[in-house]
Amino acid sequence: MKALEVAYQRVEVETAELMRDLIISHGVPTNSTQAHALAQELYLPIMESRNRMWMREAEAIAKEFPDVEIGDIAPYNMQSTQKLVMNCAGLNKEARSTVLLEYYDPETQKMRKTRMTPYLDPDDPTIIAAFEKRVHAATARHIKQASRDLIEETAYKNGMGWARQLTGKENCTMCALLASRGAVYREDTVLTKRDGSRYHDNCDCTATLVKGGRYEGDDEAQELYGLWLKAGGDMSEFGKLYREAMSFVGVAA
Repeated sequence: MKALEVAYQRVEVETAELMRDLIISHGVPTNSTQAHALAQELYLPIMESRNRMWMREAEAIAKEFPDVEIGDIAPYNMQSTQKLVMNCAGLNKEARSTVLLEYYDPETQKMRKTRMTPYLDPDDPTIIAAFEKRVHAATARHIKQASRDLIEETAYKNGMGWARQLTGKENCTMCALLASRGAVYREDTVLTKRDGSRYHDNCDCTATLVKGGRYEGDDEAQELYGLWLKAGGDMSEFGKLYREAMSFVGVAA
């Protein structure tokens, strides 16, 4: 678990360095052609980082569960990178969030509340910095997803379970709810499979294989589920209880 958190932190550092260089050379794209040019340079580094993330996770699985069949790396195409850039530049008018902002961590709330379309003012230093931050967060999510997808795929291939775990850094209400369900042994979840596999920008949640019942993080999941029951299935009330609990133990929600 700790090794994976370190790997995630490394992704953040490496991605930040990559973003600075690319944004300096390309600037903020103002049309789809410029977005495609930036995406082309971003695509290969993302692929290489995803491959390293997958290999790290595959080696860890093989060491802990030597008899399991390890899943394949999830497909990733150029269109995904181009969509990433288009969304961050404000060029994709159809981009929508289906989760209320109040359920995200503070950093994500701040980013999504900021009303800006970077492509309309590409020379403003504030806009450039915000665009770089957005691309950095989205790129890191695409890279980390290689690890998360591998866990789920391996679990389903071997009839095992998998669980979402919080790391204690960027734990929003939605992530806490998804972690509260504990180990999942089938593709339909407490919410939906799509929601269960959702990870937002700035999310540090990890996924872990579960063989049997107990796993690292199981106690935390049970405590979170207790909060969900106490909230009576109300998301806003659950968020309030969760923030109070995190404040009590000194961890920012």
